[in-house]
Amino acid sequence: MKLEILNATVGYVESGDKKKVKSAISLEAEQGDIIALLGSNGVGKSTLLRTIVGIQPLLEGEVRYNNYLIDAYSKQDWSTKVSYVSTDRIMAPNMSVYDIVSLGRFPYTGWMGRLRKEDVVMVEQSMKQVGVWNFRDREISTLSDGEKQRVMIARALAQDTEILILDEPTAFLDLPNKYEIIYLLKSLARKMHKIVIFSTHDFNIATHEVDKLWLVTSELCVQGAPEDLMKTKDIDSLFKSDKIVFDIEQGDFVSVHDSSLFVSVQNNTNNKEAYLLVTQALKRCHIGITNDLNDIVLTIRDEGYCLKFIDHETYHENIYSLCRCIWTLKDA
Repeated sequence: MKLEILNATVGYVESGDKKKVKSAISLEAEQGDIIALLGSNGVGKSTLLRTIVGIQPLLEGEVRYNNYLIDAYSKQDWSTKVSYVSTDRIMAPNMSVYDIVSLGRFPYTGWMGRLRKEDVVMVEQSMKQVGVWNFRDREISTLSDGEKQRVMIARALAQDTEILILDEPTAFLDLPNKYEIIYLLKSLARKMHKIVIFSTHDFNIATHEVDKLWLVTSELCVQGAPEDLMKTKDIDSLFKSDKIVFDIEQGDFVSVHDSSLFVSVQNNTNNKEAYLLVTQALKRCHIGITNDLNDIVLTIRDEGYCLKFIDHETYHENIYSLCRCIWTLKDA
């Protein structure tokens, strides 16, 4: 299974005129891939996803699946190949979870929507895989955001497609739910050999949890493993600012400030975690780290932290107190 986007232009048609959002898009995805689509607001991420699904027309270029143009598939056939989870709110708040998931069988049930035995099996199996079976009889309006997102993924899974596309599936979720959803999507890609593509603004999830990034900005369109795009510096194109740079050690963008204060750090313990946390805090507070012992000397000890500035010493039990004291010494 392979999805190919070849020199595509995406956008929309308004009053008969083509409104181009993004051109020269060439990307691909293979069976078992989990892919994060990254890009700035307004660059056309949602438009691209909706174009693949078939909700919006392809303006130029080609989208192929298994060497066939997607236009060669009938709408019903394509709906058995690709399923979609949008950011739209559910418009039937009184429907039960079971009924919502059952809607995923629409390509197979005909216009009457009557579930056959095999449809019921697929609906139940999808709900159990996603972890929503235990509240199948609850109304969708009574669920948390994380539970609703699981229900919509279960509906897409019940559709029994080879490609699963999601637009911002972790938006508005708390941190545990974000990662639960991503681990679920990774499981679908790995164990069920689906192509899973999702857009996101969550850079940490995108760079630490996926196989491939689709990186689309106003200037470029590239793809590769997160580390590939870090190596080529293409990842830097996400933010064009002299106040933000990509730190390859942290694997994230960090703010840039000129340090007007420097501290020499000595670790008198075997606790590497304490050293990492202290140096991280110093960077966050825009305090430079130096080897010059004539500056402020910070000694990490088992019982706490000792600051020495000229002939003055202070002792601190926590990092918050430590950082506040460093700035006080600067102003002294």
